[in-house]
Amino acid sequence: MGLVVTFILASVLCALALSSRPVNALYALLFLIVFFAELGTNFSSFSGSFLFNQNFLGLFKLKIIELITGGLYVVVLLTHRRNYAHQHYLVFNKWLVILFASLVFFLSIIAIANGHDLALVGWRLIVSGAMFFHLMYMLLDDEEKLYTFAKLFLLFLGIRAAIGLVMLAAGHGIESPRGSVPFFWDSRQVSAFAFGLILLAGILVQYSTLPRLHRLLPRWLLITITAILAVTVLLSIRRTEWAVALLGAGAMIITSRRLNVAHYTGLAALTLLLLALILYLPQLENFRDRMGRYVTSLNLLDTSVAQQHANLVHIDNVQEYARIVATDPGLFMFGVQGREGEEYFKFSAELGNEFNLGKAHNGPLRTIITFGVGGLLIYMAFYLHQLAQMRKILRIPVTSRWLWVSKGGLVFLALQFFSSLTFVPPFYTSYKGLVYTFIAVYFLYAGLHFARNTHSRQQEAEFTRDIQATRFIPKKANHILKHKSS
Repeated sequence: MGLVVTFILASVLCALALSSRPVNALYALLFLIVFFAELGTNFSSFSGSFLFNQNFLGLFKLKIIELITGGLYVVVLLTHRRNYAHQHYLVFNKWLVILFASLVFFLSIIAIANGHDLALVGWRLIVSGAMFFHLMYMLLDDEEKLYTFAKLFLLFLGIRAAIGLVMLAAGHGIESPRGSVPFFWDSRQVSAFAFGLILLAGILVQYSTLPRLHRLLPRWLLITITAILAVTVLLSIRRTEWAVALLGAGAMIITSRRLNVAHYTGLAALTLLLLALILYLPQLENFRDRMGRYVTSLNLLDTSVAQQHANLVHIDNVQEYARIVATDPGLFMFGVQGREGEEYFKFSAELGNEFNLGKAHNGPLRTIITFGVGGLLIYMAFYLHQLAQMRKILRIPVTSRWLWVSKGGLVFLALQFFSSLTFVPPFYTSYKGLVYTFIAVYFLYAGLHFARNTHSRQQEAEFTRDIQATRFIPKKANHILKHKSS
């Protein structure tokens, strides 16, 4: 049954890839990723949707989504004609791929030398995410395709979040340790909702400066999607995503330099009205109690708050794994491949104070345990290079339709990186985490590239108009030519 489903889905996407518009296959793949859950209850991939369930297919623990991505990637790689006009702007990321492939090869040799079997589960996810990234690189090769992709991405997120809210209102929400929620276990989906809020904040604050054709969607629809995503992130009770959504949207608004005193006053009045409704409406009493507990638990500097069960588990996790990594040179240098014993890959820390800690719940520690210190250096370089693009984003004109795309990708990556330094697993531990992260990376670089090209075309048009306006005045035309060339 699993092979039949895989064959049908892969055939449909490959047929789209061979059609006159192969980019439609990428849109269809994005639809599958957004609308099907990756994780089930207790953060288990075995009870998620059939697309992400590694037991559904029964073939070397492969997931259907991995086979679909791989099949589509091969077809596009063999048949798609490249647009060489945008081949230069991902050079650094190509070097990261080469470095990571070299690291995997080296770690495989270490594993064999220690008498271990090759365990490719963690690496296989990264390969699938890299395939999706390269698909975007090959298929979103002009401005309109990227703009359509961004539009569909936000629409898909809005519809998926609305479905979760309707299910919750109908009494069929997801039961979690924090009560009934629209989304909880599939936490990277909530990360995507926060990413959507960041992008929407950027385009809404820039909306009036954009030409009508560049406004993506009508303002009322953008505001509606924003409200849906905001309520979904709030009711999902994911503290990290609260922070990412709030700080990310705030950064997009403040750095836009488009607000005046009237805007800030209106925003403050709206915030006070919403707070008053939340605090005093009798129907929200249960909601206030639940939110109060989790808002309080954000203050980990308070000893009593830090000793709460949920927080103590995270704190013990980081402390215990940091101690183990510091005292095991083989683990530090080569990850689990450098450990002794037959169960080298089934590695998790023992009890901390009183809790079963499971896997490392911290980006740098998880990276060292999986790939060693070399992997940590690549992980840090991946994020730090993206953050260094801020100086280029500052040069994009405020009227450019690519500003919110590029800056939104950078803000999401920055907040994702900083949150992973505390108690959040790295992005590459789930398929959706990889896809949404690489979408942000592609938005960052493609937005910069197309903004630069658009600016160059505008300069050429202005130059041509100046020459045409002065063609009967040779001295002035020569002066303009010298000024432009300088």
